[in-house]
Amino acid sequence: MPSLEMIQENLLKSIFGGKGTLDFIKANGSITAKQRLGVHQDTIFENFVTALEITYPGVWRLIGSDCARGVALAYGHEFANLTDRANISGFGKSFPDFLEKFPSIKQLDYLPDYAKIEWLRSRSYEAINQKAISTEKFNESMSSDPEAVIFEFNRSVFFLRSSWALAKIQCLLDEPDSEKIDISHKECFVLICRVHGR
Repeated sequence: MPSLEMIQENLLKSIFGGKGTLDFIKANGSITAKQRLGVHQDTIFENFVTALEITYPGVWRLIGSDCARGVALAYGHEFANLTDRANISGFGKSFPDFLEKFPSIKQLDYLPDYAKIEWLRSRSYEAINQKAISTEKFNESMSSDPEAVIFEFNRSVFFLRSSWALAKIQCLLDEPDSEKIDISHKECFVLICRVHGR
């Protein structure tokens, strides 16, 4: 009888590439071992697609649901993208880089940078709550020795530099009836943070 570790390894190989041995999965009537594995495989990849859609809703809207689903499935089938087995929300970390290289959409040069904003929004949303410095404490720190004061942003604050007018893309998503926009190269700097804990 195979060990639990061997079963897990074979299951992993079978799901990501179909190279595992399925001896540990028994047929059930007319349902083969491969078909039984397929149920689990489909569930896993559907969860991957859903996780990406939750993290990257703007990408879904910009390229359309069918296209985004295809890209997400391709991303999910690459085992290297499963960076944190314990936390599904970390699954999409490399998705912006993947978009940059994906053949059918790589001409959408702005898309990876927009996806980076969405990734940082999700990180900001999931960051732990930290107490902000009070006005009194701030004034007190600045009055004694202002040059020695070191301020640290809380963990929900991120910065992004882009060569694209990402605010225009966001406006287009926020107001779909707006006129055409010019998505030309224009350096922009983005601050991503939670406001009032949200």
